[in-house]
Amino acid sequence: MSATSHEDPRSGGGSALDSATVAWTAFAFTATLLVILLLWVLLGTPGAGPADEVAEAPDEEPAADDDEAADDEAADDGEAEETVEFVADDNFYEDLPDSVSAGTVEFVMDNQGAAEHDMVIEELGDEEVVELTPGGETASGTVELEPGEYTLYCSVPGHREAGMEATITVEG
Repeated sequence: MSATSHEDPRSGGGSALDSATVAWTAFAFTATLLVILLLWVLLGTPGAGPADEVAEAPDEEPAADDDEAADDEAADDGEAEETVEFVADDNFYEDLPDSVSAGTVEFVMDNQGAAEHDMVIEELGDEEVVELTPGGETASGTVELEPGEYTLYCSVPGHREAGMEATITVEG
């Protein structure tokens, strides 16, 4: 018998190299799949993520034009004497002025958050001035305000406690 006839076919010669090659190929394939999965999770599926933001931009511009048209109509009709445009984001308001003039005030809320938000005035019996608005949408409401201090807040449970509250002074 020769020495090679008793060798284990899994060892020696090219067999060890072939096993290493197979193991490396399996590792590379698995790593590639993990990278693809990670990219899919981070970037999302087609039609989600940054592409949506680009797609939403044209919708936002006409809304601004609509707001301007509404402001012009309100001025013509004598409805709102002042318009306050502000941003609602997740658990905070932005761009609210410190004061407004007494009279009819239109509040225009641009909800840039993911959650629904509204705007309520505590001193008016918790009157909802701007209705519950889904994220990415704009809504408005008009209210008559007398001189004094008013607390504005979001009535969605937990939002006011998280800081979605502001004080505004109405000057006579």
